[in-house]
Amino acid sequence: ALTRNAAGWQFELVSSIGNTFTQTSLALDQSGWPHLCCFESVFKNLRYIYKDAAGWHHQTVDTPQVVGEWPSLALDPAGFPHVSYCWMFESPGSPSPGKLKYAYMDPTGWHLAAVDSTESDNWHMGLYSCLRLDSCDRPHISYVDEHQAWTKYAGGEMLRGALAGNSLDLTWNPVAGAAEYWVYGADNEQYFVPGMASPYEHRIAVLPAGTTTWATSVAVQDPAHNWTYLVVSVDGAEQILCVTNRVGEFDFSTDAP
Repeated sequence: ALTRNAAGWQFELVSSIGNTFTQTSLALDQSGWPHLCCFESVFKNLRYIYKDAAGWHHQTVDTPQVVGEWPSLALDPAGFPHVSYCWMFESPGSPSPGKLKYAYMDPTGWHLAAVDSTESDNWHMGLYSCLRLDSCDRPHISYVDEHQAWTKYAGGEMLRGALAGNSLDLTWNPVAGAAEYWVYGADNEQYFVPGMASPYEHRIAVLPAGTTTWATSVAVQDPAHNWTYLVVSVDGAEQILCVTNRVGEFDFSTDAP
């Protein structure tokens, strides 16, 4: 690592383990400490490296695949890292469909998710990714779909859903300062507005701070009940902090099983 001050450029050894770190993305926290995500080209994994008063710290974020190329790092206001990156192959020499992946850390550790993928074994998804967080700490990512030869955008996917039989398990990222999470759902109404219909007829659950999962009690694959869901985070005065994207049969977005 190198920094510049009044005396000029200063060089510092980050790692002495002999591995090669390439395609590095750098961010500074509110105290000015450096944080890096990089592709470790010997073991083919994604590494997170940061410095504090105790020195340098190293973590492996995603492994053992050929994963972590073209990382883009951002820090949220609490100092937790968020990174977008490319998943290339299951193992060296074994081509498989590429994916754009997103990882973030919270007090419980790292969480990984696939954002976009390609069905082609010969092309890659998620090249040259660039990540930014909005005011609600939601990720927004630009990246290249090599198969389609497109530059693409994925953003605001704070809410995710995974099918569990006929129900839907919702999972969302925690929001700083949230006192409650309100789950909204509407039957056959794709564009409902939370809270507009008194008395909150579309609000179906109120969950305490710290909750980040909720399972539906309605059969989401019933053709007669095409439900759509979103989650609203509110502070102690019930003022809205963030509204997630929608997940449902009208606008479906699920994690891979």
